[in-house]
This record gives sequence, C-alpha cells and structure tokens, in this order.
Amino acid sequence: LLSSCNDAARRLDEFNMQNISNTVYGLGLLKFRHELFLEAACSHSLHRLADFTPQGLSNMVYALGLLGFRHSAFVQAFCTHLPLRTSRLAPQHFGNLVFGLGLLGYKKPGLA
Repeated sequence: LLSSCNDAARRLDEFNMQNISNTVYGLGLLKFRHELFLEAACSHSLHRLADFTPQGLSNMVYALGLLGFRHSAFVQAFCTHLPLRTSRLAPQHFGNLVFGLGLLGYKKPGLA
C-alpha cells in the first residue's frame, strides 16, 4: 500500500474527483495516514471542489477527519464552498462533513 500511494500521489492528474475521494476514504477506513498522498490529494482537489459529488465531498472530509489530517488550505476552501452546496447535501452527507470537521478540531467564528 505504501508504494501504491507513493505512485498515486505522482499520478493524481489521471484521477477524477471520485477516484480521489474513494482513495482518501479507503485510507481513512484503513487508518493508513500516507502524508504524501493526502497532501497531494488535498492540494490537487483544492480548486476542484465543485467537481465532487455531494457524497464524494462528504466522504473525503470525513476520511481526513478520521486520519486527523488537516490541510488548512483545503479545509478553508471547503468551508467557503460548502454554502454553495448545502441545499444538495443529504442529511448523511451533512453529518459526515460536520463529523469530519469536528475530528479535525476545526473552529471558525461565524461558521454557524
């Protein structure tokens, strides 16, 4: 898994957002915190948040929370993007997002 994540981190331009979300979610379930891949995935996804499905976005944030991997720029971009998507989030997606942010210890005045 280590060598596969190293390789995948260098090939993210071949991944769509669903591939990235699924991979990060899988790493979260495995409790496998691969810093290089997570950094690359967050940086790559930062300006493509609109390309995620609601479930993909919620799974990614949830998995980052499970792994305790806080990529500040990604979290900030996500929190800025979230109000644009809230009406399309199923309750489960919203719960996963909030839970993931809570695990990351995210606090922002006025977020509520």
